[in-house]
Amino acid sequence: MANAGLFDGVDAAMGAHPGTSEATCPTVEGSGLSLACVLVRVAFRGQAAHAAADPYNGVNALNAVIEVFNGINALRQHITSDARIHGIITHGGDIPNVVPDFAQAEFFVRAATVPAMNQLVDKVRRIAEGAALITGATLEIQMPEEANSDMITNYTMARRLGQHLDRVGLTMPEAKPEPGMGSTDWGNVSYIVPSVETGFPILDRVCTWHSQEVVDAADSELGYRNTLAVARAMALTGLDLILEPDLLAAVKDEFDRAKAVRAA
Repeated sequence: MANAGLFDGVDAAMGAHPGTSEATCPTVEGSGLSLACVLVRVAFRGQAAHAAADPYNGVNALNAVIEVFNGINALRQHITSDARIHGIITHGGDIPNVVPDFAQAEFFVRAATVPAMNQLVDKVRRIAEGAALITGATLEIQMPEEANSDMITNYTMARRLGQHLDRVGLTMPEAKPEPGMGSTDWGNVSYIVPSVETGFPILDRVCTWHSQEVVDAADSELGYRNTLAVARAMALTGLDLILEPDLLAAVKDEFDRAKAVRAA
């Protein structure tokens, strides 16, 4: 959508993401950050053979995938603290007594900025190329989805949104500067239009995210109540941006300065 120009000419964009009791609105510099992220799909093609009768005639594609995991595990010792590489094997063969002639894995590669992410992708690519050399398998590597950019949070807009969150009764802990952990497609939008994404609690405790507790909380009375509250706060902030030209000008000025820093 961002690449197609759907946000061109938009003055500001706001969103909200559910969270635990630790959720905050990113009102201070250094909060509201996210990691650039891209999906890397690594596939190998080998040669099938009977794993007991004539394994020497086979080329094991699964071994190549395993060597990619081993290489990435070794790489982790030498990457910056913001970087993340995590993956799964999506195809590892069909039956144990046949040497796998096809195997595939998918990885998310993340870093604090898009250039740093791209450098990390190059290292993963070289690991995969090495795995192909080791095993004799043929490598196919793709990035089938648009990468997520890091988030440029607009703190001027976030502070006004924070005031309205308080007014509608959605008081949350104070934000603090902290490294980005997750990734979001909001990051791509935030390079085109001033953006902020606030957190808000849908449960009154801390839990592991992407768990059944989160599913249950999304269908809870607190979850619905706070979703409506954060929607009201965003609507009120939108009205302020329409009715207060100086506020909108300050939002856009911060946006221009933040983009200039990224481009330097």
